[in-house]
Amino acid sequence: MDAVELGNLAHAPFAMPRSKDDLDWLADDDDNVADMEAADREFSALHRVHGTLGYKDGVDEGRKTSIQSGFDQAYNESFPAAFEKGVESGRDKVRTLLEDRKRNGALPAQQTK
Repeated sequence: MDAVELGNLAHAPFAMPRSKDDLDWLADDDDNVADMEAADREFSALHRVHGTLGYKDGVDEGRKTSIQSGFDQAYNESFPAAFEKGVESGRDKVRTLLEDRKRNGALPAQQTK
C-alpha cells in the first residue's frame, strides 16, 4: 500500500530523507552523509525562495486591498463636492464665453418682451 494513501507523507516516495537511517542502507556512510547534506541545502534553498515569494505575495495583496479600500472611501466622501465644483466651473466658463461673444458682436443682444 502506498504511503500517500495512509496519509503519512513522511515516508512517501518523494519525501526528503529525515535521518541517516532513511537513506539507502547499501550505500557508503560517506555517501549517505553527503546526500543528506545536499538534500538539506536544497531544502533550505527552496524554503528560502518560496518563503520569500509567499511573503512578498502576501504583502502585495495586503497593499492592494488597503489602497483600494482607502480610494473607495475617499472617492465616496469627495465626489459630491468635486462634482458641484465642476458644475460651477462649467457655468462660469459658459458665462464668460457668452459675454465675450456678446461684446464682440458674435451674439445678438438679448431682446426683452
